[in-house]
Amino acid sequence: MANSEAIEPSGSVQALRTLVNREHLATRVYRRQIGAFKNLLEVDNWLRAASANEQEHIDHISARLTDFEGRPSALGSFFSLVGGIMGLVTRLLGQRLLLRADIAVERMAVKHYTECLAKYEWDEMSRGLLMHLRSEEEGHIERWERALSMLPGS
Repeated sequence: MANSEAIEPSGSVQALRTLVNREHLATRVYRRQIGAFKNLLEVDNWLRAASANEQEHIDHISARLTDFEGRPSALGSFFSLVGGIMGLVTRLLGQRLLLRADIAVERMAVKHYTECLAKYEWDEMSRGLLMHLRSEEEGHIERWERALSMLPGS
């Protein structure tokens, strides 16, 4: 679909802005947690990959916003700040709580994507994108659950 053919379903621009804000939060959470798993470098690498993946989500959703002639939310920087604080705090709480927090963040993301898909009538491209991004969030949950099982004493 060409940009000029994108038809914005009522309210979907705001929904996309909200999703971008939440992706800003997750991106910053993971960036601040990198280094917390010096004993499990594989998990640390997963944090790097998750941060990059969340940034890709921001880029994809932002492109759809542009297609709908929407602008990013002014709250993106606030969500990044909060995410950074959450990342630092969870890092201080230890590996197990950090991963449980990450699972909770991803479960909320899956919930929000599911609600957006149900609430609005999306064009085929947008629906496909949101379903794909939700699937990636579900993959993050599986990864963090696997990481929990790798911790000593699990």
